[in-house]
Amino acid sequence: MTTHFDVRERLAYLQQEHSGLRLYCLLDGAQYLARTGKQYASNAGAVALFEGTPDAALAFAGPWLIDAASAASELIEEMVAFERASDGVSWLIAYQDREGLAQLLRLYIEAELPDGRRALVRLWDARVLANLAQVLDPDQRRGLFGHIFEWHLLLDRQDRVCVRRGDA
Repeated sequence: MTTHFDVRERLAYLQQEHSGLRLYCLLDGAQYLARTGKQYASNAGAVALFEGTPDAALAFAGPWLIDAASAASELIEEMVAFERASDGVSWLIAYQDREGLAQLLRLYIEAELPDGRRALVRLWDARVLANLAQVLDPDQRRGLFGHIFEWHLLLDRQDRVCVRRGDA
C-alpha cells in the first residue's frame, strides 16, 4: 500500500521559509456529483470558477477553488478522501488570495483552437492537468503555472507534482 503524501504537511514545511503561502483544493464538481450523488454546495471558503463566465449555469459541475484555511476541517478531510477515490481533486500552494487565484485560473479554462473555435481546458481534472503540464510550451507553462508555488495531484494512485516554483 502506498503512503499518501500529505499536502498540508508540505505547506507547513514551505511556510517555514515562505510565510505567505496558502493551500487550495481544486475540485471537479462534475466528478463530485457523479461519485457522491450530490452537487457541491457553495460555502464561504469556496468559489466556483464558472461564476461570472458564459458557463455560469454549470457552475455546480465545473471547477471549485476551495481555500483550505477558510474551509471546515471536515471539508478538507472529505476532499482528501475524494482525491483518493477519483481524479477530481488537485492541490495548489500559492501566495494569492482565493479571488486572485480564481481570476488567474479563469484565464486558462478556455482556449482558442487554431481554427478559431473555443475549447474548455479541464485543468481541474488531474488526468488532463498531468498531460497538460507535459505539452505546454515554455510561454504557456509560465502563463498557467508561473503564479503557482506548487501544484500537486494524485494520478493512478501516485502522488505527482505538476509544477514547483522555478519549473514554470
